[in-house]
Amino acid sequence: MGLYDRDYSQLEDATKEGVQSFSFKVYSWMSCGLLTTTLVAYLIFRLELSASILPFALFAGLICFGIGMAMQGLFERVSAQTLMGLMLAYSAFEGVFFGAVLPMFHVETVWSAFLVGGLMFGGAVLYGRMTRSDLTSLGSILRYALIGLLVTTLGMFVLSFLLFV
Repeated sequence: MGLYDRDYSQLEDATKEGVQSFSFKVYSWMSCGLLTTTLVAYLIFRLELSASILPFALFAGLICFGIGMAMQGLFERVSAQTLMGLMLAYSAFEGVFFGAVLPMFHVETVWSAFLVGGLMFGGAVLYGRMTRSDLTSLGSILRYALIGLLVTTLGMFVLSFLLFV
């Protein structure tokens, strides 16, 4: 099974190892996209270009939306290399957007969110690669944990608003 096979479940050699290899390659590219976003945002922030880019942040966000829609519409008609290029361009423009708006937030919080998100994602990839298993058995547990986290966050938001008004 190659990296560029689109419907791997229909292939004759869709063995468990083939699907795992395909998934590892896909998530590796997704990790590259996350790394690209982080590096571009970090460079914009460190080179102190945020103020000059801020007026174009909305434009960068719209470009990301356009690239995402193009990827969705062109998925079946273009080569995998073209999709990879579009994905990396999407990641770079996301980095431009985040780099522009980063100074509006507490910087350490944003960088720690990037770091934790990247480490969690990379850890899940490595877990799947090393143990040859997937995380689908945790799906229902994680779904309810997410619902609990959202309810708690919303509750904290409402309570903090009521307490400080």
